[in-house]
Amino acid sequence: IRKFATNADTLKGYFEGSFDGLGHVVKNLKISGTAREDSDDQFGFFGAAFGAKIRNVGIASGKVEVLDILGYEPSVGAGSLIGISAKSLISNVYSAADVVLKSPNKDRYTLSFAGGLIASATSYGQDAIPSRLENAYFTGSVLSEASNVAIGGIVGVNFAGHVIKNSYTSSNVTITCLGACNVSGATAYAGGVAGSNSGTINNAYTTGQTTLNISSLFSNGQ
Repeated sequence: IRKFATNADTLKGYFEGSFDGLGHVVKNLKISGTAREDSDDQFGFFGAAFGAKIRNVGIASGKVEVLDILGYEPSVGAGSLIGISAKSLISNVYSAADVVLKSPNKDRYTLSFAGGLIASATSYGQDAIPSRLENAYFTGSVLSEASNVAIGGIVGVNFAGHVIKNSYTSSNVTITCLGACNVSGATAYAGGVAGSNSGTINNAYTTGQTTLNISSLFSNGQ
């Protein structure tokens, strides 16, 4: 779901509005895409949400699989519910769909993100607009085969100003790096709740396992 805007100033391709799923469930979600220089770079049931309100919806099954062939900008995001969430209120949501992010490019220097529910979440600026995810859970799996990536069981990266509250996951989070990941300067962030966190996490936890299948990478996730 993309490109619904209430004003012309909304960033291109973002969903801006209110979506109430009324408890309905999406089954067999299938999103398969390749991120290129001239294509969309955020993948999810909602590719991107800006100033949106999304609530009362679940994803019972499915898979989001993204191939990242970019070299530098932009960052690529893969999440079962949302690719990137900015200044948005997300509540009473869940997903059991698997998320996979792959990149064959060993020279990929820009950090990309994969999250069970949301790839990246941010307040997008220093204003007072609230931005949070609450009353949510994820039971699928998150897998990355890429260098320079942040992956998490709920959110790939939780930026400053964004809040994760009353949420949990039982997902296994795995970074499996092949030859493309054995590159000098490669960095990986992995965590059960968030792969990288500079925001706020309240009453959120994981019962799953986090695995990095490569040496000399760094993890600061939670």
